[in-house]
Amino acid sequence: MESTPQLSDDQLLVIHDLLLKSPPGELYIVLDEIRALLPGCAIPQEFLENAIKEYNLANHVLVDGKDSSTHLVLVGSNDDASNVYYDVLNQRMYTFDHLDNTVVSEEEFQDGAVLEEDMKQLRDLLIQKSRMYIKERFSKRSGAYIGVDGYHIDVILVGELFRLPSYYTGRWVSHYSLDVVNGSAHLAGIVDINTHYFENGNVRMDVHKELTPASLPLSSATAASVFAQIAAF
Repeated sequence: MESTPQLSDDQLLVIHDLLLKSPPGELYIVLDEIRALLPGCAIPQEFLENAIKEYNLANHVLVDGKDSSTHLVLVGSNDDASNVYYDVLNQRMYTFDHLDNTVVSEEEFQDGAVLEEDMKQLRDLLIQKSRMYIKERFSKRSGAYIGVDGYHIDVILVGELFRLPSYYTGRWVSHYSLDVVNGSAHLAGIVDINTHYFENGNVRMDVHKELTPASLPLSSATAASVFAQIAAF
C-alpha cells in the first residue's frame, strides 16, 4: 500500500502564502484549486485551520449568524484556541469553526466589563451610531464591531460584496481607534479596500488609506463627531 506523499515545509509555506492572498470571498475556491494541484497529497488539518483562521482574523471576515440579516465581524487573536467571538451590537457570542466555515454555537452575551460612566456612555453611543452608519452607507452584507479596553476603543466597520457569477468580489474594512485622555478623544484610523475583477482579465485592487488624526472633546456629542469624521474621510 502506497503512503500518502508528505508536503515539504517549503510547499506548506507557498500554500500559506496563497491562502493569505486569496481575494475576498474566494478563500475556499483557492483552497480547492490548491488541492487539485496536489492530487494524493494531504494538507495537514491543523496547518489549514491555522492558516484559514489567520486569514479570517486579518481581514475581519463577516460570518452569518442564525438570523440571515446579522453578520458577525471576526475580531480576535490567532493564539486564542477557544474560537469564541463577540457581537457587541447584538449581544451575541459565537463559537466558529474556521476550517468548516460554520457557526458551531450561538448564544446571548452580556458584556460584563466594568467601565467608567463616560466610557460606557461613549461605547453605547458609538454602537448606536455604527448601526445607523452601516445601514445608510453599506451593502446588506456588512457589520460593525465596537471593543473597549480601559480608555481605548476600537471601531471596525466591514462591508462585503461577492458577485462571483458577475466576475467580481470586494471587501471594505475600516478600523478606527479612540484613545480617551484628559477629557479628549484622540481619533486615528485606516481603510483597506480589496477587490477582484476577472471578467476580462484578472485584476486585483488593494487600497490602503490613513485617516488624518483628530482630537475631539469628550462629551455626549463625541460619538456623532467621530462618525462625522469617518463620513468625511
